[in-house]
Amino acid sequence: MLGKSIITFARGLVLHARAGNAQKGITAWANGGSCIFRADYLRRLHAFDTMYSPFYWEDIDLSYRAYSQGFKIIFYPEYIVEHARESTIATYFPTQHVSHIAYRNQFLFTWANITDMSLTISFLLWLPINLLLMSIKGETGFIGGFFSALKYIPSLIKRRSVKLSQQRVSDAQIFCIIFMKKINLFLLVCIVIAIFMNFYKYSQVPGCLNADEAAFGYNAFALLKTMRDEHGAFLPLRLLSFNDLKLPLYSYLSIPFTALFGLNMFSTRLLSNIAGVLLIPVIYLIVKELFNDKKPAYVAAFLAAISPWIYILSRHAHETVLSTLFIALSLLMLVRFLASEKIKHAYYSLLFIFLSSFAYHSARIYLMLIVGFIAAYLLKKNTIRSLGARVSLVVALLIVLAVPFLTDYIYGTNRVNNLVFTSNDGFQLKLDEFLREDFNRVTHNKGTEFIKELSLRYLAQLSPEFLVINGDANPRFGMSWLGLITPIEYLFIFIGMYFVVKNKEPSRYVIFAFFIIAPFANALTWMDGSLTRTYPMIIPLIAFSSYGIVHVYSVLQKSSQAFRFTAVLFALVAFAFFAHSNFDLYFNHYFKRAHHIRSWQCGYKELADYIKETYNDTDKFYITQANGQPYIYLLYFMQYDPARYHNTAQLSEADEYGFTQVKSFDKFSFELPSGPDMPQNAVFIGFPDDFRDRKYNGGKIKKVTYGQEEIFWIYKN
Repeated sequence: MLGKSIITFARGLVLHARAGNAQKGITAWANGGSCIFRADYLRRLHAFDTMYSPFYWEDIDLSYRAYSQGFKIIFYPEYIVEHARESTIATYFPTQHVSHIAYRNQFLFTWANITDMSLTISFLLWLPINLLLMSIKGETGFIGGFFSALKYIPSLIKRRSVKLSQQRVSDAQIFCIIFMKKINLFLLVCIVIAIFMNFYKYSQVPGCLNADEAAFGYNAFALLKTMRDEHGAFLPLRLLSFNDLKLPLYSYLSIPFTALFGLNMFSTRLLSNIAGVLLIPVIYLIVKELFNDKKPAYVAAFLAAISPWIYILSRHAHETVLSTLFIALSLLMLVRFLASEKIKHAYYSLLFIFLSSFAYHSARIYLMLIVGFIAAYLLKKNTIRSLGARVSLVVALLIVLAVPFLTDYIYGTNRVNNLVFTSNDGFQLKLDEFLREDFNRVTHNKGTEFIKELSLRYLAQLSPEFLVINGDANPRFGMSWLGLITPIEYLFIFIGMYFVVKNKEPSRYVIFAFFIIAPFANALTWMDGSLTRTYPMIIPLIAFSSYGIVHVYSVLQKSSQAFRFTAVLFALVAFAFFAHSNFDLYFNHYFKRAHHIRSWQCGYKELADYIKETYNDTDKFYITQANGQPYIYLLYFMQYDPARYHNTAQLSEADEYGFTQVKSFDKFSFELPSGPDMPQNAVFIGFPDDFRDRKYNGGKIKKVTYGQEEIFWIYKN
């Protein structure tokens, strides 16, 4: 007897299993060999779906559809049915084929029935991890089942639309009905807030794609079409791009979105949007695990859900958001490993930090932290008694540590080397000036200047000027008075640190270590305060702040009701005031300022529209390079065939920052001709100053504007 059953949603997939008891009551599905349905209900549900032929999951699918329409499935233990499980299947089908069909139908069930946004996002983010893990385990049935399921996508899209029109009960409610659990409404509200904050004024702020976004999007498009990046490298571990050797994970994980929605702003940014939303529940889980307390976890989820820190980057395609999500998951698994000593958590922690190291360069710092903690645990503890388990974990540590740095060695670290502040001319010039004024090599040398500058740059990342007042110095990622956190949160960070130490929280070493190393990613560069390189620092900042808030409130419980009410009201009003001010600046002012519009390299979409209209009637397009990387925008907005582009582009020499340009491709030249004369039947695209000394021959200037800003002049001779 199969008995009572349950279904769960874990690691991005729907899983089924036997229930822990055989009492009468709710069961996940009616087993196909031992179930009774009313005929009219069965007709209403359109019976079993032949998509699952020849076997497996059709009874689970029928039952799940029943739940979604408001029905319930009841288990009756007094009725016993004898069933020789899989006797027919085992006779006529080989084991490998059975595994293939089972996994295929698991994917089909998930795609056909799971419609909740959070669960869909979970599936998409777990998919590459599941494929990687199953490949390592040699589960060919899983891999084959996935690719077999892909051909059903057109029919599944139609079926999902029908299901949505008939659905009365959400996925989250179904799982709660089956497990008789309450929905975590507060966390759900925080996730809904995060979704809203990621998509509010979606096409307006920021309303343009910057060159890096276009590069990630077009490389995803090229990999989808040709399995090669924009420059023709086969499945590379670095994207040459502008000679900045971008880490490729963002483009690889964007391929499904590009395939589903085409190459556009939505598909390019969706992965970052999803990662930004998922950071909220992950931060909740981290804080809950760190302090073994839901109260600071709830506060942390709320602070994260309304933090400009999260959305300034997650609203556009920036790889550090994806990297930070994997860093957060790795930290979560590390904390669980240290608390439970279950080796599987160590493996998951290493897997997530390994993935993060292929998303953004600064993840290398956190990789060394995670590896260091697990290695120290192995040296100090002896709870993993199995020699094989210890050896396998050591091998995993070595692989995770070595492979990212080995790929750095193979591909080079051009962009990273150019960012280190010691490579900047200003560092050496300042040292030379000191030595001219006082030639004292003991006081003034590269070592002492390095320590001093690193220390000051480190502290700048923790200063109120960076965190509370002005945020990122790059106008693409911040503006004056747009704080990353509020003054209230900043104050509670230090209060939280005090209480964490005072209460001797077991996790204090992990969270303090994470906090201490976070500023180094940008302190080592010549850049001013940078949100992009310190983005993961939001995790310890929110952890400390939320812990401080909970414990200050606990202290206030001992004071008079009037004092407690006044203190809480003041803190809430001050927090609301500063939070509103930050979001007002971001949503209503930030992208209306000329400085920010130009830093985002706006105008290329409108320019590409003009080029598409006039392409057939023009012999040559001459386009200025002064506004970023024009070639990538034309590839992106024209959805230029990657296979055709691979053999036509000409790269320039690297500039002072290590970047290269594409000189030309197709009809496009990215160098304006010298001299006043303009070739016939050619289009010239530049800034107003580029036309000052040129002959117009009676033609009219067409202007490309964004908002009130005049971006390009276009002249056709």
